[in-house]
Amino acid sequence: MKTIINQKLIDRNKKLSMVLFFASMAVLIFGAYLAWPGTVDVSRTVYSWIALMIGFILTRISIYFTARFGQTPRYDEVVGQVIEK
Repeated sequence: MKTIINQKLIDRNKKLSMVLFFASMAVLIFGAYLAWPGTVDVSRTVYSWIALMIGFILTRISIYFTARFGQTPRYDEVVGQVIEK
C-alpha cells in the first residue's frame, strides 16, 4: 500500500503553529502590560481584558496545530507504520 503525504501542508501548518505561538505570547505580554498597576483607567482595563482573551484564543489554536502537526511521530506516520507491518 502506498501512503501519500501532503508535506507542504504539514510544513505550512507547523510554521503556522510557531507563528501563532509567538503572536499569542506577544499579545498576552501586551495585555499584562496594560493590566499593570499604574494609572487607574477603565479603558485600559477593558483593552487589557480584550488582549488577554485574544491571546488565550490564539494560544489554544496554536496548541491545536502543534499537537496535530508539530509532534513526532504524527498520526499519519503512526498509521503508515502500522499498515506496513
